[in-house]
Amino acid sequence: MLRALSASSRGVRCLCHPTLRSESRLFATDPEKAQQWRSFLSNVRAPAQQSLVECVAAVHAFVWPPCAAIATRRPFTQTWSGTQWV
Repeated sequence: MLRALSASSRGVRCLCHPTLRSESRLFATDPEKAQQWRSFLSNVRAPAQQSLVECVAAVHAFVWPPCAAIATRRPFTQTWSGTQWV
């Protein structure tokens, strides 16, 4: 996995690359994607109607810290509390 995350020299962008962060923001704020998200939530009868922006932010908060540790070859010892890394 470390090789995949640090393979930018071979044209593969690291999951922690700043460009992917900005692309995530663009995706989350795209009106068409937001409509697709609302349709998905309706189709699966989701009890909570979390916005796409909120969902992308939550995924980012969960994925970013361990990926950054892997990409920089630093140890990651935090534990997920259910809402944040501690």
